[in-house]
Amino acid sequence: MKKKSRIRRKNLIKIITAAEAVTALCIVGCSGKFVFSMVSNINEIPQISAVQSDELLLDASQPDEENSAPCTYIQKNKTDAFDGQLVLVNNNHGYRFADNTDALIPAHEIKNSSYSLIDHSVILREETIVALNSLFEDFEAQAENFDELYEIIIQSGYRSVAKQSVIYNDDLAANGTHTSSRAAKPGSSEHHTGYAVDLSLFHNGGSVEYDGTGDYKWINDNCYKYGFIVRYKAEKSDITGIESEPWHLRYIGIPHSYAVEINGVCYEEYIKLLKNFSFEKPYTITIEGGKTYQIYYVPLEEDITEIPVPDNFEYSISGNNFDGFIVTVEGEFTQDGSDSLIQ
Repeated sequence: MKKKSRIRRKNLIKIITAAEAVTALCIVGCSGKFVFSMVSNINEIPQISAVQSDELLLDASQPDEENSAPCTYIQKNKTDAFDGQLVLVNNNHGYRFADNTDALIPAHEIKNSSYSLIDHSVILREETIVALNSLFEDFEAQAENFDELYEIIIQSGYRSVAKQSVIYNDDLAANGTHTSSRAAKPGSSEHHTGYAVDLSLFHNGGSVEYDGTGDYKWINDNCYKYGFIVRYKAEKSDITGIESEPWHLRYIGIPHSYAVEINGVCYEEYIKLLKNFSFEKPYTITIEGGKTYQIYYVPLEEDITEIPVPDNFEYSISGNNFDGFIVTVEGEFTQDGSDSLIQ
């Protein structure tokens, strides 16, 4: 996350006089109450109902008083809305930067010894590799029989559009269909982002399909603690458009992985849910260890989007890949009013 600098005030909407700027910032720009609700236990985190995506309804707590705490506006252009750690990529929302590998690095350069790669061609976002290191290192530590297990392999990381085209067309040919529920369309695969991996197992000189069960169930059950989600689950295939893939992990980072897992929603549902939360009424979540986060959505404007972020808190901003931005704020917050409720 980025620490807000006082220099960023140059991004504030310009008002005629300094006095007017202060008034506008406190009263107009950030007039809503930025409620920070503490949750003392991981099991007390508000639950999002796991209902169909077109029926999702949320109700955050309405603040009792106005908050005059200062905030800063960060300017983002249209292109920014289609990039970031939280982009939703599926057959309805292709990834615009699918063939741009500038932000990717060879995984073998920084991976640890707790897992292997299919070969040295695997490239990913650095944060994805760091999270994989932690996930598999802890898997190794908790597995009493780790040395007897099949070796975990990253079978696939980043894919170009050309590579995805081969996979997609091969699936169509093998199944005699015109569309596929087993492979994403070229340009619409999460693998284009560098945030997704496919796992497999290595045994007797060859790969074995990874199904996330048995000795490996711990990985799928706990990956959310490291920023990953099991992206395609059988019970959500009617929403994701992809059949169950227990081997496919998507990195979206903490706290979002906690929110998706705890509330039993798929990523399409989660992105839609977040549209119900604003700077004035954010979604609050506390994860293991007591860290508290606030999450809210800012819709994309025609030209430049002014995104409010609270002063003196660490934050990150990501596009959602179609119509807006998701802001994540981290800090030690005191309770003021009731907890945010989600129904």
